[in-house]
Amino acid sequence: MKRLLDGLFGEITPAVARLTRSMRKRFGSDAGMEIIYRELLLRELARLGIPDRFHPVGSAANHSLLYLVLRCYVELPVTRILDVGAGQTSLLLDELNRRLGKAEVTTLEHDADWGDRIGAEVAHPVLRRNLVPMRIAGIDTAMHDTTGLPGPFDMIVMDAPPGRSRYSRLGLLHLMQSFMDRGNFVAIMDDAERGGEMQTLRQCRGWLRDNGIAHDTSTVRAAKRQRVFAAGRMRQACYF
Repeated sequence: MKRLLDGLFGEITPAVARLTRSMRKRFGSDAGMEIIYRELLLRELARLGIPDRFHPVGSAANHSLLYLVLRCYVELPVTRILDVGAGQTSLLLDELNRRLGKAEVTTLEHDADWGDRIGAEVAHPVLRRNLVPMRIAGIDTAMHDTTGLPGPFDMIVMDAPPGRSRYSRLGLLHLMQSFMDRGNFVAIMDDAERGGEMQTLRQCRGWLRDNGIAHDTSTVRAAKRQRVFAAGRMRQACYF
């Protein structure tokens, strides 16, 4: 971690480097990385001419998730993106599409008012779908209704529904099984540091292994963690 941080310090200001070292000492290396991802995100936004109108605080997507989504969109040959949970990632994907126009984006959202609010700010569809009971891998859970969802998708960003203590967001496994391009894909789970999400991620990796789907996986660590699964032409996502 120290080597990574020291390597990144050359890309940001000395003042930010000093602040990051202080945060790393006080809060640990993961929290210290948040400001690194913030600086990298701002740099990439400026390079693309995208205004910084994002609010990566609280339960919203943090800087590392936004940075990861941006790099995946810009650097990978993604063409169909599923954004689960309307919010900051939806706004970012809209801005990227306005400038680069390289992908079809679909957002799923269960909250009608929030979905309408985000939907009014983006050009791509924000599908208002109720959470419905599902049995996935023998486990009872709730997931957005995926009836008629226009897959397959080569990029999935999973940041909803709200977390739960056991097998949180298990719908990611359902999406991977039924709506994912198995040859070339990147799937991102937010809040991967939480116990419920960890259980789901083990299920996802087991399914990939059992079905012989060659893939790489990695974890991005900052104020929150993101777990990445990637295959084929998308494997590079595990090294962003």
